[in-house]
Amino acid sequence: MDVQIDHPTRKTLGEPGQQVRSVSVALPAGSLDVVTHADPNSAILEVDEVGGAPITVSFEQGVLKIEQYKDANGQVWGPLKGILGATVGAAFGGGQAGVTSRVTLTLPRAAKLSVKTVTADVLVGGLDGSVSAYGVSGSLTLDRLAGSLDVNLVSGDLEAASCSGELKAKTVSGRITVQDSPLRSIKLNSVSGAAIIDLSSGRCLITANAVSGDLTIRMPAAAGYDATVTSTSGHVVIDGQTLHSEDGKRGGHTHEGDRSVAIKARTVSGNVVVLREDPPPSAGPGPVVAQPHPDIDDVQDVRPQTPDSDEEI
Repeated sequence: MDVQIDHPTRKTLGEPGQQVRSVSVALPAGSLDVVTHADPNSAILEVDEVGGAPITVSFEQGVLKIEQYKDANGQVWGPLKGILGATVGAAFGGGQAGVTSRVTLTLPRAAKLSVKTVTADVLVGGLDGSVSAYGVSGSLTLDRLAGSLDVNLVSGDLEAASCSGELKAKTVSGRITVQDSPLRSIKLNSVSGAAIIDLSSGRCLITANAVSGDLTIRMPAAAGYDATVTSTSGHVVIDGQTLHSEDGKRGGHTHEGDRSVAIKARTVSGNVVVLREDPPPSAGPGPVVAQPHPDIDDVQDVRPQTPDSDEEI
């Protein structure tokens, strides 16, 4: 049974004994925050703002759907199926201006999540299940996620922190930033958006393709690497060394150490830089402890009294 929400409210969703396994959210504009709790059988929906169209909520056989806009055929954003070629106007089916909401959703950690937005900013944190996200110009922030991540954006920026598992990300002009993440696999496709990857683990396969977007990868200080990088006109610098192939083209193949970070990257004019994080500072000398000289008696540390004073100073 569908429930219509057209005003701010807070609802607990679910059925006794029925786990919330999969969640699908479709919101055009505004914001969506997704956090987690320990109860596997419920989700909490908090709507702080809703305008332009009601939010429709349904829950059946472990599948929760939260949708704010459907086209004339009852489909949620048919135009977003071809998201990389979509425009905001097309995504709204010819101009549904003012359709917006601000939503917070609390889910079980194991739930799988799918999000579709146009301009809404999205934050997802703490999930172990897989996450897929499709957006046009809204930003996407992923924090402490352990499942597989599949992201498609046009001009919106992606920021991921402390994520493990696998990441697939496609963007036209949006910036991709991955911070302090022990990801096992990263696959990136970009036109002009830059990508910065900061790995906290020394084992990862990175595959990247870009036109003019720059790619920067920072590895742990002790990690080895195996890098195959080519660029038509961009600079390629691997571990401080400019890389050229034997025929003089930019890029080539190089490796060092245990090859635990495997990199396959190709750009047209984008630069590719692979570097290491700074090694931890070495331990300095310990504190100096003064030792008494064997030929010197104990030194009095109290000022002796004088005839003019009867107090210790």
